[in-house]
Amino acid sequence: PCPKVDCPVCNLPEVPEVQASCPECPECKECPSCAAPACPACLSSEALSPDRFAGVCVPQVDLMGPGLKASKKWKEETQPSFERAHRIMYGKAASDNVYKEWRNCAHKAPNNAYTHTNINQTFADWIVREVQPKFMVEVGSFTGLSSVKFGQAIVNNGLRGQAWLLCIDTWLGDLNMYLNKPDFATSLTWRGGEPELYDQWMIHVVDAKLQDVILPLRQSSILGAHFLKAVKWQADFIYLDSAHEVDETFSELVLYWDRLRPNGILMGDDYVWRAVRHDVKKFVYLFELTLVRPSELLWYIRKPEGWQWPKSVFKKSFGYYGEDKDVFSFDKAKALKYRSQLAAERREAEAAD
Repeated sequence: PCPKVDCPVCNLPEVPEVQASCPECPECKECPSCAAPACPACLSSEALSPDRFAGVCVPQVDLMGPGLKASKKWKEETQPSFERAHRIMYGKAASDNVYKEWRNCAHKAPNNAYTHTNINQTFADWIVREVQPKFMVEVGSFTGLSSVKFGQAIVNNGLRGQAWLLCIDTWLGDLNMYLNKPDFATSLTWRGGEPELYDQWMIHVVDAKLQDVILPLRQSSILGAHFLKAVKWQADFIYLDSAHEVDETFSELVLYWDRLRPNGILMGDDYVWRAVRHDVKKFVYLFELTLVRPSELLWYIRKPEGWQWPKSVFKKSFGYYGEDKDVFSFDKAKALKYRSQLAAERREAEAAD
């Protein structure tokens, strides 16, 4: 244990540190865990460089591979219609609906056994009424219970034919599902080594008769975000319930915030998960945004009108993207603010325990 009670490094084990000697900081000499280049007692420009301070680099919203070149053919089309999106994603008209080709080979029936969605119909209706969306995105749809509630909310608010929901998921499960299969025994079945999540999601959408309101995009969250970027789509509302591991959520926040329209809402679940809470707070503190928590588990951030990526935190560096690429990094003041905020939160949590 660190003898320095308020040591911000030791109070923040969830922020990985690059271990190194710190000869100029007496406090750090007493604690191996505190011997890191990001120690606030001896901050330097080198200490905060992207390749030294873990966690400061975030995905670049404007650096893509072949997709960037391909995206030049797309005209600026921020909110696509259901028909237009269906043609782009599946190569055919919406009259030849993607659900018509699906066959329920797994013999799935609607199954509400998975109760871990924290979206109820009343709240979904309020979201749609508040945002008045034309285009909504859900990232991480699992069995489709929340998907159906958002789709039904579009119908309940009289927006059928005017608004629609895109669901982005691999439907292959996450780390938790693979490691804790007994906990998902009633909602997650397997065939040939693959979870049958997509079939379960499809039958829920079909059973709710929302085939003209919801469309699936079977891709990872990262690829899904890059797809939205490439085709120049922006959503009025994005529900993020995909990654639950530290740094993964932060990466998704950055990529999908870029795909959110001004005054739109980026919302997520599972705030009680430590990794999720850490990344959400990191994002909010870094960009000085306002976090709203309508319940213990749910959270959302509204994008201010005129919001832009702050140019002051971009700099040239020989970082993870190679020579002469933009790398995202903290400045000293924001790094200290972020670390002290998390340190205070950790102390409060320990006191509550």
